[in-house]
Amino acid sequence: MLNTVVLQDGVEDRWHWNLHPTHNSTVSSAYQLLSTTNTNPHTVPFDLIWHKVVPLKVCLFAWCLLQNRISTTNNLTWRGVFHNLDQLCSGGCSLVEDVDNLFLNCGSFGSIWPMVSHWVGINTVYPAHIIDHLLQFRHLGGPTKNYQITMHLICLSCT
Repeated sequence: MLNTVVLQDGVEDRWHWNLHPTHNSTVSSAYQLLSTTNTNPHTVPFDLIWHKVVPLKVCLFAWCLLQNRISTTNNLTWRGVFHNLDQLCSGGCSLVEDVDNLFLNCGSFGSIWPMVSHWVGINTVYPAHIIDHLLQFRHLGGPTKNYQITMHLICLSCT
């Protein structure tokens, strides 16, 4: 949307919202733009999963995890294996067992991440979605590629 912006000396800056006839921004026009855009904010980067030093079975598990193909009770209910009453997390957290809850939010299984953070010496707030978590954890290693690879491997191993 900013491809046509031209900066000029002596001209006052102003905002112009092209998505609404009045050129004023509205919630409905922003919602229309976001709901009709074909881009997925959770597109999985190829190198987030496949890495030459990671064992193939770990890469395959990470791929299944990020594609939401893990056999959580939520997925098994969706496939007709369980009934709707059986979707609660097996970790006992009383929430629906989906990928994000099971690996990040569950008190039994998700509690590994604060321990790992303490072990590697970082403090952070974890995102609610697994792909955001993997992306964030990778960059917690700092600016150098070796540290990022190390953090990425630790994250995949713990997952």
